[in-house]
Amino acid sequence: MSSDDPVHNERRLSPEDCLQLCRMAQESFQAGNLEEARQIFQQARSHDPFSWKPIQGLGVLAFHEGRLDDAWALLLAAFEAAPDDEDNAENLAAVGQKLERESQVLELLSQAARRFPSLTHLDAFRPTASAEDAKAAELCAKGEELLAMELWREALFPFMEAIEHRPHDSAAWNGMGIATWRQNYRQVALEFFRKAIEAAPGDEDSILNYAESLTRNGQGNAVLGNLLGMGVPRELCAKVLDLQGEWLPGA
Repeated sequence: MSSDDPVHNERRLSPEDCLQLCRMAQESFQAGNLEEARQIFQQARSHDPFSWKPIQGLGVLAFHEGRLDDAWALLLAAFEAAPDDEDNAENLAAVGQKLERESQVLELLSQAARRFPSLTHLDAFRPTASAEDAKAAELCAKGEELLAMELWREALFPFMEAIEHRPHDSAAWNGMGIATWRQNYRQVALEFFRKAIEAAPGDEDSILNYAESLTRNGQGNAVLGNLLGMGVPRELCAKVLDLQGEWLPGA
């Protein structure tokens, strides 16, 4: 390749150039040149780290190579950045099935469908509510009622029972976090909020609760790094930190 080729050019590329690189990488992937495809996707990502296209491509590569944990992290980030892209939803479902994380995938897709009701392609991934799901939702609603009444100890139990019916229910983990925090069990609450985020890395309520709780616990400097480590997209981290500043003590 010549020095003028965009893969080797060190100048800052435009978003259009990065998309062109992704198309080149896709062609290399389809031709079976996996290493070349990886290098081009990585080049595109280095020039535009907030674009989900190269992240999606690297995730598909990792899946194709059997690196399922890497594929999960990358494809989840791509989905969170662009839930309106059908390929992102299908890719996440595929790797989730391989890792036996179907319930977590369905929760993420259902949440995206609620946030973006016009995205009909997500409906195909939403299961008919099972008896277990229905029971978990009923218990979470009961827990929310008790939280509203400031019955912190009593609220904890329906959320705990909901987890028995649906282990990856982010609303139940979040509710448990609120109930324990209000009883001054701060480290326990932080762990519950962490589990809520792991179940649904795009759920703003859980992320905000975790960020506020960690900050009130004197660990505010760790918020960003912890959230990124749990797979929360950087853009959402920035949004949460902006919102957090509006209601933290002394802000």
